[in-house]
Amino acid sequence: MKSGRILVVDDEPQIRRVLRATLGTEGYDILESHSGEEALSLVLAEPPDLVLLDLNMPGIDGRTTLKAIKADPQLRSLPVTVLTTSNNSHDIQECYDGGANAYVIKPLDYRDLLETVRTLTTFWLQTVLLPSTKSEVLTIYGMLMLSLPTMGIGETVPVI
Repeated sequence: MKSGRILVVDDEPQIRRVLRATLGTEGYDILESHSGEEALSLVLAEPPDLVLLDLNMPGIDGRTTLKAIKADPQLRSLPVTVLTTSNNSHDIQECYDGGANAYVIKPLDYRDLLETVRTLTTFWLQTVLLPSTKSEVLTIYGMLMLSLPTMGIGETVPVI
């Protein structure tokens, strides 16, 4: 069974419902958000493993939500895939400039949408290795430094 927490951010309830039903039955823990404001609250409270983000929403839109996520050093490595109906070249460029990991046009057919999302989740949650959190890296580094023999007075073997 697959695992991972996916945040689906879309103002269209039917899109959220279809993705929750499909990905949930495949073993993913699905969080839903109808707005950028709610998405930021959820991401800050307990970061998911993947964000599927719509662009055009009322209030804080997807562009602003993306920039806020990527501006946070603790969240910067969180994969954010923009999943939108916009094929506007300005939107595409702005999202990549804002730190999007991928920009995908929502297929109009629900079967195609589900296949696209399955491909994205498999890629981001099963194929790709993402950086560890800063605290995990520092803990591992500290353990290595303690276990390495010294080369001289107070000098340790360089790890990096």
